[in-house]
Amino acid sequence: MQVSALEVVVIGLLFLFTFVSGIWLRRSGRPANTLSVTIHKLVALAAAILIGVLVNRLRLAVGMGAAGTAATVATGLLFVLTVASGAWLSTTKPAVAAIQASHKVTSLLTVVSSFTALYLLASGK
Repeated sequence: MQVSALEVVVIGLLFLFTFVSGIWLRRSGRPANTLSVTIHKLVALAAAILIGVLVNRLRLAVGMGAAGTAATVATGLLFVLTVASGAWLSTTKPAVAAIQASHKVTSLLTVVSSFTALYLLASGK
């Protein structure tokens, strides 16, 4: 079973929209527009759900090797860290610089880890 190019493009576009909307939210100042924050979070959630569905399909079709398992676990943990740091940033309290940096880093690592996990699972590793 393979992951279609369309599915990878859709995931990439969801991540791209999430990054662009996150940058826009950061530059728009506080308090953030509730609708904008909600859309940002829902698009990120859609990316996570789509990746989860693809991982499950790949797991059922080809199984999971050690590398695929490790990448999938890492991706899940990074998604949780990204959501947690994003939740902290969306409060009305002033954001701590470490939380802002954490959100940026975990966001990027989540994207890299997601595509790595999909690649490893699709290749049966």
